[in-house]
Amino acid sequence: MNAIESVAPKAVRKPFEFFVPGVPQPKGSPSIMRHRGTGRPFVLENEPSRAWASHVNLEAIRKVNQRGAWDPSGGFSVFLAFQFLRPRTSKRPHPTVKPDLDKLARNVLDALTGALWTDDAQVLQIVTVKFYRGMPGVWIRVANILESDPTPPRLRGSRRRPDLEPGLSR
Repeated sequence: MNAIESVAPKAVRKPFEFFVPGVPQPKGSPSIMRHRGTGRPFVLENEPSRAWASHVNLEAIRKVNQRGAWDPSGGFSVFLAFQFLRPRTSKRPHPTVKPDLDKLARNVLDALTGALWTDDAQVLQIVTVKFYRGMPGVWIRVANILESDPTPPRLRGSRRRPDLEPGLSR
């Protein structure tokens, strides 16, 4: 067993996987503005970001309805693979440019709230990648985590420190 396998929660139920076509949009930071006439503050969000989140949410709800039973309780393991079209002028092999991967993931996780889980705090494990390939969009794979090993992994070559072991006194 390698280090990753030792910390990977054991997903027992069949994973839920689907593709959402479209150009993935990051979740930006909302701006607080004041209305010119009234002076009252309001929140201004990025419109493409909201539209993408709504599209992801509707697609997830549609897939859940097609699949049938889905339990939104417990913890979840999530894999997100963002696909982008390679720009014609780009010579780089990987999309090492904006949008940032963490903001892309944040938008999708927020969008799946209410469709696959009740709160994105239920996500215990997440793996995200972005790459150039074919049709733009995101592959989403979600699995319920029913049990996991709460002890941290021991990495190869690490030595036990008796002073860190619970229940031992010096």
